[in-house]
Amino acid sequence: LTDRDGPDHSPVASPDGRLVAYLGFDDALRAYEDDDLYVMDRSGGSVRNLTAEWGYSPAGIQWDADGRAIYAQYDISGETHVARIGLDGSVRDVVEGVSGGGLDRPYTGGSFSVSDNDAIAFTAGTATRPAEVGLQRGGDPRILTDLNRSLRAVKTLGEVRGIAVPSSHDGLEIEGWLTLPPGYTEGQRVPLILEIHGGPFAAYGPHFSTDNQLYAAAGYAVLSANPRGSTSYGEDFANEIDKAYPGNDYFDLMSIVDRAIALGIADPDQL
Repeated sequence: LTDRDGPDHSPVASPDGRLVAYLGFDDALRAYEDDDLYVMDRSGGSVRNLTAEWGYSPAGIQWDADGRAIYAQYDISGETHVARIGLDGSVRDVVEGVSGGGLDRPYTGGSFSVSDNDAIAFTAGTATRPAEVGLQRGGDPRILTDLNRSLRAVKTLGEVRGIAVPSSHDGLEIEGWLTLPPGYTEGQRVPLILEIHGGPFAAYGPHFSTDNQLYAAAGYAVLSANPRGSTSYGEDFANEIDKAYPGNDYFDLMSIVDRAIALGIADPDQL
């Protein structure tokens, strides 16, 4: 049904079987490309790109029960949302706070599902709480489970703070999240661990992390940063490392470490 120079994947048929939604992109020989959301007739004709001007990468696509829209999750600035994308190309956020793709490090991720009446179940987590089952059905979301109640009752977790800084290389804004030791006192300097994510096309965010909380419990602040090349900031940001990796991402990481020092948190002699 498809034949372009580039990957097409994740096809899902509409409820009436007339259309197929799928993800893919034209291969421009760059290091990174966002997926776009396409719809075509089941014969493979009348292909339309619904997200050409959107700037984010949809995933986990599911049709609305009435066949007039498609739900997809996407990452933005280290967080994961669910959007409803109409066949006319309109995009509307319907869920925030999706989390829980993993537990060890604070990567974006998670999953969702949609009922016939448009209620959305999703993995709902925070920086200090592992993912639970959340439900969005008009109004504010509800958390339906407390799977880690017994552990939360006996564990003290470190606060997680977002920080940002212009890169010393070119002023590109770099985001990161600091996990502080439990009971941290303002003005206290503590040793710092810089946690550099792999991929390199991935993103950290305000998500629960057993690794970071373990280090924080031992007295460290942990800095999880998104240098250039990270996802969730658009194709241009990710392709700052196209055919140039490793490279200027180093300055991004050093700049945000300097920011943690300037905030009076990181001890410059214990990095």
